[in-house]
Amino acid sequence: MSSVPHLFSRPKTTDAVGLFVLGLAAYIAAIFVLKTVIFSSGIGHDSNQLFYAQSFEFSYDGRNPPLYTWLVLITSLVMGVSLGATIFVKCVVFFLIFLFLFLAGRRMFGAKPLALAAAFGIAGMYEFAWWLPQKFSHSALVTAAVAATFYAFLRVQQRGSRFCYAIFGIAIGLGALSKYNYLLFLASFVAAALMAPATR
Repeated sequence: MSSVPHLFSRPKTTDAVGLFVLGLAAYIAAIFVLKTVIFSSGIGHDSNQLFYAQSFEFSYDGRNPPLYTWLVLITSLVMGVSLGATIFVKCVVFFLIFLFLFLAGRRMFGAKPLALAAAFGIAGMYEFAWWLPQKFSHSALVTAAVAATFYAFLRVQQRGSRFCYAIFGIAIGLGALSKYNYLLFLASFVAAALMAPATR
């Protein structure tokens, strides 16, 4: 009888990594084409972020932390002030969402189809697959921060080294700078971890 992989089993190397890279590259390329060709006028937050990124501030609209705008500002210094800079940042953010979900899936299930399902399952959600890349910026960034926090937490559970704790702390810090409702996630996440004997 085959054994079920332990929740915190170490990842195994299989072809799942190659499939993940190919699938992710295709998805990011589709987002880039969608944003630069079909909706090249800059709908949603793209135009706003390009406007805010003209100067370095600690607060821009008062509703969100400044991390996303800082990323657009830094990218604009390299690529120039254009919608391409905002689209590039959004593509990188989406890459990080899938990357951290895949890495977390490998930590939990090993490098198997379940890890791919963990990464690409959210692409089947209409709100995520269509509206998030089209209209939103901070919401995409906080999604990446949540995925990064969960992955960092799994590393702490497996190894518990100072480096893992440092990565976990960095993920939390960046999450707090991504969107204010990240703090609600963090409070719920910590409460859930404290209630489980294995993670207390």
